[in-house]
Amino acid sequence: MKWLIRLAISIPSGLVAAVLITFPVHWGVTMVTACNEDGLIIDESGCSRSLWSLIDAETLERVAYSAAVPAAFVYVACAVMPVRKLWMPSLVAALWVAFFGLVTSFSVLDSGLQLDYSGLGWLELFVVAVLNIAVPIALAVSISRSWKTELRRMKHTHVL
Repeated sequence: MKWLIRLAISIPSGLVAAVLITFPVHWGVTMVTACNEDGLIIDESGCSRSLWSLIDAETLERVAYSAAVPAAFVYVACAVMPVRKLWMPSLVAALWVAFFGLVTSFSVLDSGLQLDYSGLGWLELFVVAVLNIAVPIALAVSISRSWKTELRRMKHTHVL
């Protein structure tokens, strides 16, 4: 019974982690782009800023979210899963990629197929899309490999 409960809450717990990771990411971007005394750049208002402030804060936040949110979802959902089947991280990553594709499709269709990206905005959209697909896949591969190593180690240390 405990196994079934953990399996049932693994995906919702990944979604909760995905939402919760947005707070430290936002705070980190705010701290990096805020006015401080150690900055290398002085803007027109006399505020000392870091080199990260050269990038628009919204762009920096979108890119950081694109790496942190899928990573938190995959990592926590896999950590809560009751068994360490090697295909489960791939399933979780595939769920995230499908969710990202669905949300992206709905947002494009909702805007009437009019994307308001121009200039370097397309580069931002491309980076966000690549990170939302590559990060969960890479993390799923890494988790599967670590689980495989753990299972191999358990077989060698336990007498069957």
